[in-house]
Amino acid sequence: HGKRFGAGRKLLTEIYTPSLAEGIYSVARRALLTNSVADSECQCAESGRCYTFSAAAHGQSVIVMLEDISERRLAEESLRRVAYTDPITGLANRPKLEESLERAIAASREKTGDRFAVIYVDFDGFKSVNDRHGHHVGDALLASIGQRIAGLLEGFEGRSPDENVAARWGGDEFVILLGESRVSEVDEVSTPS
Repeated sequence: HGKRFGAGRKLLTEIYTPSLAEGIYSVARRALLTNSVADSECQCAESGRCYTFSAAAHGQSVIVMLEDISERRLAEESLRRVAYTDPITGLANRPKLEESLERAIAASREKTGDRFAVIYVDFDGFKSVNDRHGHHVGDALLASIGQRIAGLLEGFEGRSPDENVAARWGGDEFVILLGESRVSEVDEVSTPS
């Protein structure tokens, strides 16, 4: 088996990029060793494209199906962004914030000592802007506020993308979630210059 696998791997590297050849090789090898069907997925390091691999073994033979799913991944990511982004401000929306808060709460329960901070911001008199100048001006003001709030988190690296989140809660209400690594900067964020 070792020689046969080695020859197959060498042939694949002559035809495909290294990461693609490795993905095909490992799924085919797994299918042959188990005499069954094997599936896997990888992102090609050389091109950044995503592929799924399915291999079916039958005796000494294996059939491998390779599918480029890059466009589907881009579409899924685009839908995820739309589902979790406020269309006016570009900040996270309420469902995204709620999801991030749930993770922060769970992390603080799991790891004693993990803390997080929530800053709530409500702008008084916003309704009068919409009433006096129209919704297009109100939306422009909200977008400007959103940019300023997002700017407060620039340079704040978290352990995960959900650790530090700026979100529009609704109307003229905004929330900033700071994870464990940034709790010490609550004053810096809540009292910007």
